[in-house]
Amino acid sequence: MSSKNIIYKTVAISVITALSLVIAKNLWEILCLSISQWNEPILYGDSWTFAITKTTEGATIQSLLSQHNEHRIVFSKAAALFETNVLNIPPGQTALIQTLILLLLSCGIWAYLSGKILKSKTLWLITSLAGSALILNPWQYENLGWEFQTPWMFINTLTLFSAVVITFGEKAMSPVASTLQDILVAAIPWIAIFSTGQGIALGLALCICSWTNSKRLGLISTASFTSALLSTYYLLDYQKPAYHPDYQFNPHYFLKILTGGSWQGLAFLIVTSAVVLAINYKAIKIPLRIAGAALMPFLFSIVFAGMTTFSRSGFGIDQANTSRYVSHSLMAGLSCIMIVALCLQKRSSQVKLLNVGPGVLTLLAFSSLNFNSFAQDFRDQWENARTFQETRRANFKCLGKKASLIKKGIEHTCPDGPHHKDIALEYFKGNTAIKPKGWHKKIIHE
Repeated sequence: MSSKNIIYKTVAISVITALSLVIAKNLWEILCLSISQWNEPILYGDSWTFAITKTTEGATIQSLLSQHNEHRIVFSKAAALFETNVLNIPPGQTALIQTLILLLLSCGIWAYLSGKILKSKTLWLITSLAGSALILNPWQYENLGWEFQTPWMFINTLTLFSAVVITFGEKAMSPVASTLQDILVAAIPWIAIFSTGQGIALGLALCICSWTNSKRLGLISTASFTSALLSTYYLLDYQKPAYHPDYQFNPHYFLKILTGGSWQGLAFLIVTSAVVLAINYKAIKIPLRIAGAALMPFLFSIVFAGMTTFSRSGFGIDQANTSRYVSHSLMAGLSCIMIVALCLQKRSSQVKLLNVGPGVLTLLAFSSLNFNSFAQDFRDQWENARTFQETRRANFKCLGKKASLIKKGIEHTCPDGPHHKDIALEYFKGNTAIKPKGWHKKIIHE
């Protein structure tokens, strides 16, 4: 074996091992958060809306479709009703398990998408692992420890699934498969928009990228997206939340979200992939529909950043650093490493070390180019996730105790928080549409 092959194998094994360890650590931490929520399910902030979702037959549809902030969260409310009415458990108890399943699905879909686009097995393996590491990114810890944020992961999964759907060309499909593709492209904008407001970003991204596949899919997606948008904003009488700032567009806020906010590594991936593309774009020889699929996650991130800037930049530039925004911003990183892989693919047969390019870039992005404290920064994010969940669990227990003591005429002080006064205490008193069950009922009597 030549010295070049020895070096290549050593580097490749090292990169694959490093990515695998990152993925394993991320999955373990997410599993722990999920188990913690299952054992002691809490409600925090917007999650309290699950407690007031009406369960009577006539009111259920209206409650499911009703607006929450800027969103329609039909599937989250339906899941909460299923938990309480069918499983007989508190609302939100399965939420983080759902999040974990969706993250695993995203990793699987990303691996399949990479296999559809890349021909080199080694490049496919490393790009798949690099993408999975990004999908499980700990800098999005708020969404990993908050039971209300499952729709964010659902939208990411649906974005990757949509990218896969448009990779299939009409000529290579049977009539049945072509019809199924049409149905999926028509259904996805509706499913996305009625899952959460970010679904609009997915709907628009799919609408644009479908045209790279065919005029047929372009027309179907455009009609579906337009009708879904008109339904949620006009037929269902959308109202702008009074406590939200006026609409405005702050370019600094937009760039902050698009480039990862508190996670600086995404900016590195974007800049690096742009440079690689500028140098090697002639080496990319792929059908237009494959290019659309590869770029769809990035387009989704751009639209999401624009929407959020338009509606939230009035809160101030610091809000752009919120960890939950990383979940959708990191989708741009998936397109970035795919672009790099496509640029390197042709030359990787002559220069094998190029196969590790996407993996090396991803590891550098996780370090945010701060090699001295990479491991510490990585651990800090998971510590933030645990603290985020544990603090809110302590507050939740406090509210249960407070409701119990109020009945005895005893005052008890708890930290203030969203919906503590208008829903939380009423829930623990049994005055909301959904009553305390399981562990929720237990802590009232502790």
